[in-house]
Amino acid sequence: MAVELCKVSLWMEALEPGKPLSFLDHHIQCGNSLLGATPNLLKDGIPDDAFKPIEGDDKAICSEYKKRNKEERQGYMSLFEHDMSPWNRLGDLASSMMQLDGIPDNDIEGIQKKQERYEQYVNSSSYGFGHLWADMWCSAFVWKKTKEFPYPITESHFRRVERNPFDISD
Repeated sequence: MAVELCKVSLWMEALEPGKPLSFLDHHIQCGNSLLGATPNLLKDGIPDDAFKPIEGDDKAICSEYKKRNKEERQGYMSLFEHDMSPWNRLGDLASSMMQLDGIPDNDIEGIQKKQERYEQYVNSSSYGFGHLWADMWCSAFVWKKTKEFPYPITESHFRRVERNPFDISD
């Protein structure tokens, strides 16, 4: 509802008589601003802070997996010294959004073209895989760390999915 109200408010402010309402979906997103991942955070992998116990976590399991994660991260970094730029695996979000901005939206056809391109992009596998990878990073912090779950997300899981998004258990 907040996203829709934001769009309506912007449309009312920018309304020009005789011109169509512009396409705003690629600029206004509904999301969780309290937890998220940036390309630089993804590049660095799963931090040890992801294993600080939160409510309901088993402290011994957190400690065990924090140690394991640290070892996995050090081992991964020593194996791969090439440029591990995450933006190469995130579906090139920035350039896709810039291309959308380049489409004129002063008529209905332009707005429809923007909307079609945007929908194609967010439904593409590269966008979906990048989204999964970023979600996995965020999940490492809130994953329940108890005996009832087989394992929390550590660096090795994160890097396996980075290389192959299908290399993940249900």
